[in-house]
Amino acid sequence: MRTNNNLERLETFTLRLAYGFASAVLILFLLGLLLVVGFAKSSFAQNAQPKTFASPGEATNSLFEATQKQDEQALEAILGAGKEVTSSSDEVEDKLEREQFIRKYQEMHRLVREPDGSTVL
Repeated sequence: MRTNNNLERLETFTLRLAYGFASAVLILFLLGLLLVVGFAKSSFAQNAQPKTFASPGEATNSLFEATQKQDEQALEAILGAGKEVTSSSDEVEDKLEREQFIRKYQEMHRLVREPDGSTVL
């Protein structure tokens, strides 16, 4: 009788251990799936390719015009990035920053050829 009781306890313990392990595996699988889906969504958002231009001058003119027109979609296309780059989420601050860019661009702008071959405004 005592052996039977110990056997039942062992079976109960084994079943509980198996259920606990299966639950832990399922939770880890679901967390992994959520992470994969989250990263996939963020990588799709980052896949925006910047618009290409025939010359650096054309690119800077397009940037200037989009800023003047307050064309958020054009800015995102030119820079190849979303609002995380083109906006601070504060409309007043964004407007001031863009007005300052327009003013500074009109005062003076130039394109500089860097040693690595890139051109910087």
